[in-house]
Amino acid sequence: MASDTAEYYDANTKRFLTFGLGSASGSIHRAVWAPGIASRLEAMNYVDSLILDELGKLAQAHWSPGANDAAAGISGVALPSSESLAIDLGCGVGGTIAYLERHLGANYQGITNSRVQRDIAIEQARRRGSGAVFTVDDHGDADLYHSRLPQNGVDLVYMIESFVHASHPETVIEGVAHVLRPGGRLVIVDDMLATPEAAESPTVAAFARGWHAHNLLTVDRLTAIAGTYGLERLENRDLTPHVELRRPRDRVIRLIAPLIPLLGLKTPFWDNMYGGDALQRGLLGGLLQYRYVVFEA
Repeated sequence: MASDTAEYYDANTKRFLTFGLGSASGSIHRAVWAPGIASRLEAMNYVDSLILDELGKLAQAHWSPGANDAAAGISGVALPSSESLAIDLGCGVGGTIAYLERHLGANYQGITNSRVQRDIAIEQARRRGSGAVFTVDDHGDADLYHSRLPQNGVDLVYMIESFVHASHPETVIEGVAHVLRPGGRLVIVDDMLATPEAAESPTVAAFARGWHAHNLLTVDRLTAIAGTYGLERLENRDLTPHVELRRPRDRVIRLIAPLIPLLGLKTPFWDNMYGGDALQRGLLGGLLQYRYVVFEA
C-alpha cells in the first residue's frame, strides 16, 4: 500500500471520529439504512452485524456439542466464547472489532496502515479490557501473509472499505487464501465498478485520486481473481440502495469540489472532500456500487 494512503489516514482519522457520522460507534465506514434499521447507530453497525453473522456461523465449528442452539439470532444475542480467529484488514480504530467482541468472544487481530489509528485502537481496547491485537502493517505486502500472520488457521478475514487501497489486489487475495483454514471466509465490503467501462469515467478517476483507491474492480473480476486462489464466491449483495446520499453536507461539498484541483489543493483534508464528492456522483450515476461479497476457502 502506498505511503500516501497512510498519511491520508494519519491526518484525517481524528477528524473522522470528531465530525463523522460514525463517532458514536467508533466506526470509520458508511451507514447502511437497510430494511428494518431504525437508528443511525444501527445503520453504522449494519455492516458489522453482517460480519458477526459470518463469524457466528464459522464459530460453531469450535463450540462444544449442544452449544449450537445458542446460534439462533446471531445479531441479537451474546454467543458462546469461541477459539475462532478473525482478522480485520484495514481495521481503522477497531470499531468493528469492539462490536464483534460485545457479541462473540473470539481472538481478534486488527491491521491498519495508520499509526494514529493503531494507537487509538490500542487505547480503546485497553479501556474495555479487550485482548484484541492491533498492529501497523501493509496488507499489500505478500510477506505479511506468509510470515507475520498465522498460517492456514484463520477463520475469517474481513475488509471494510480497505480493499480499494491495495495497489496489487492479487497479492491480497492470494495472501488471504494462504492464511484461511479450509472453510474459512473472506468478506470484502467496498466500492466496486458497476461495469468494466466505468473505469474510464472521469468521475471514477476523481474518486480514485481523492480517496487513494489504487484498485477498482468489478465483482466479476474480483471473483475471477479469487477463484484463481481457490476461493469460491458465496454471496454478492448490493448495498448501494441503502447508503446515504444527497445529505445536506454532500450538497455543499458538491459546490466546492470542482474548485479543489483548480486551486491545487492537495492535502489529506481536500483529498477526502474531492474523493467523497466523486464517490457520491459515481454511486448516484451507476458507475460505482457499494458491495458486500463473501468468499470461502
